[in-house]
Amino acid sequence: MADFPSDEEIRARENLLREIADELISTGVISDKGVIFRSNLLKSVAESYFLLNDAYKRWRIVDGHRTHPAKAAALTCLVIARLQPFLPRDPNNARTLQQARANEIYALACAGVFLGTDLKGHRIDVYLRLTDVLAAYSCETIEPYIVDRSVDNNRELSTYELKILEQDKLPINTLITIFEFASEPQNIIKKKKRLPTKTSTASKKVKKSKTAKKAKKAPSKIKATKKGAKR
Repeated sequence: MADFPSDEEIRARENLLREIADELISTGVISDKGVIFRSNLLKSVAESYFLLNDAYKRWRIVDGHRTHPAKAAALTCLVIARLQPFLPRDPNNARTLQQARANEIYALACAGVFLGTDLKGHRIDVYLRLTDVLAAYSCETIEPYIVDRSVDNNRELSTYELKILEQDKLPINTLITIFEFASEPQNIIKKKKRLPTKTSTASKKVKKSKTAKKAKKAPSKIKATKKGAKR
């Protein structure tokens, strides 16, 4: 059996998710006039995250590896994309970004908390593309859990042993990479030494030539000094 978090840890994650959602609504980032916030799903979001995290560990991480913020952000986004805690009041007539992309806005806000950065603070076109990416993703790996909860089968999380499905591997890898670049670009892109160009090579030859000429003149100056010393 996997080592799953305690009920207290699950409640703490649920409370964090609720706090983030409440702040988005209270500040008007997501308007409750155009969407319905299904807060009863937040416990499922928290539990699904831990199930997906367990499956991810068995797929990619060796024992004892610490949780990486980009991974936590990515898995949280995928779970939110699948469970959809926000629902447009009129799904066929969503006229604003808040209505059409409420879950994606919420997911990125949660991701920003894990990453310690405000993803909305990036260029608006980058942010909008991120919402489009999330809108295209889901997470089928957690489907057994969702089916169980839909029929009130409240199995213990420790009895699940999910495996990351093939169709979920690309979204997981893509989001983790995106969030790594968003939060720690300096640790991912290593600067390489610039290769010499023809211009720089020619420049070096000119400098070398000038240095050589100076070297030839130097002895005569030294001799002149010696001569002067004799006087």
